[in-house]
Amino acid sequence: MSHLVRDHRPWSGGAPGMTLESGSPCRERGGPGSREERHERMERKRRRRRHPALPQPEIGYVFQFAALFDSLTIGENVAMGLRKQNLLNGREIEQRVEEALTMVDLPGVADKYPAELSGGMRKRVGIARAVALRPKYMLYDEPTTGLDPVTSAVIDQLMLRMQQQLKVTGIVITHDMRTAYTVGTRIAMLYEGKVRQVGTVNEIRHTADPVVRQFIEGRASMDGAEQQVEFA
Repeated sequence: MSHLVRDHRPWSGGAPGMTLESGSPCRERGGPGSREERHERMERKRRRRRHPALPQPEIGYVFQFAALFDSLTIGENVAMGLRKQNLLNGREIEQRVEEALTMVDLPGVADKYPAELSGGMRKRVGIARAVALRPKYMLYDEPTTGLDPVTSAVIDQLMLRMQQQLKVTGIVITHDMRTAYTVGTRIAMLYEGKVRQVGTVNEIRHTADPVVRQFIEGRASMDGAEQQVEFA
């Protein structure tokens, strides 16, 4: 019966030494992929033992002013959360980053730095960083603050696209009623730390609540006897 005898002497390169005793054809079976790929898989396993993988996030957070790291490239900013998760290899992270940037209409900017982008572009990078993690929910903190009307409309459409393409629920904190009417299906108004009213876009537009009406219409004071109120 043919059997394979391994040569256990130290190996410095080339194919491992082996002796086939009976002369029958035989080949050594190895793991799939090239030597580099096998090495990368082993390194990934070692990293996971040292730094256990984080669970898939439930919520993706888009900061008000993007909160990008100036010393990192756009690609490195978007990849940061993926590297912390420790679930993907380098090639998979690069692919995910490219997909996320393309989704927000920013292909080809991965090697640029935040200072090289406009304010609206940095906002979109912030969205890309959040969606790269594939969350179930997206929390947007004042996504159109400091943007001109045209760029604000672009961000509104991006938020709608994230909901439609990724099937994620978006929660938007905003003082911009145009954004609220564009992206919202239900709107809750907070006043003095409490929910003043919750309703559909149409219900909020036609509300009889004087406080809510003052806010959505942008009036300096309310009609009637009630005093003027201030909104933080």
